[in-house]
Amino acid sequence: MNRPHAIRRCLATACVPLLATAAAGAVVARAWRVDPAVVEHIGLIRRELAAPHKPPVPAWVLTVARGLTSVGMGYGTDPALAAETTIGRAHDPVWVLPGSYGACLVTETGPNLGAAGCAPAKAVVNGRSWFLGTVPYGIAGAKEQVLVGIAPDNDHTVTIHWTGGTSTTVPVRQNIYSVPIAHHKGWRTLTLNAANGAPEHVTGYPNLPPRTPPSTH
Repeated sequence: MNRPHAIRRCLATACVPLLATAAAGAVVARAWRVDPAVVEHIGLIRRELAAPHKPPVPAWVLTVARGLTSVGMGYGTDPALAAETTIGRAHDPVWVLPGSYGACLVTETGPNLGAAGCAPAKAVVNGRSWFLGTVPYGIAGAKEQVLVGIAPDNDHTVTIHWTGGTSTTVPVRQNIYSVPIAHHKGWRTLTLNAANGAPEHVTGYPNLPPRTPPSTH
């Protein structure tokens, strides 16, 4: 999950409608109130907002979104704008829900079940929005503890610096990266490029709580 962030209220000057149009000028998406920084730096969201056709958002994503809003952590998100991609060998679905002053990253943790982490827009576009959860990531949907995060458009890889002194570099696909925690006890930092191209070093969790081995039954 993300480290705590102060919830920022949407200001009129910071939340503007996005009107996506096709090359010929035809309107292919309605105007939505989405934080402009998220739209500018997260291509996955731009493509979703401009898509002429959109499949229904699964019920479990809607349930997670309602839960976030009910506890004041929704960041103005609208699940109707959710953009989907997948992670891992099992192609586990991941959804990004953009909002008027932030975004939420939602992962599927089981059949019709999900969990999420949210962050304000500034954190999202600077690579500081990530989520740690146990998801169907491995072969045949085997569950693994996985670090999943959002990276801005100019990032092609992310490097995780583990507590033990080693590091792992993983690709960014459609603004999303993922890496299994595996045997590691935690990670010190995560390195990527912020929206302005400058290196960003995100503090991690050096000492994760002991994990219970997955059930074989």
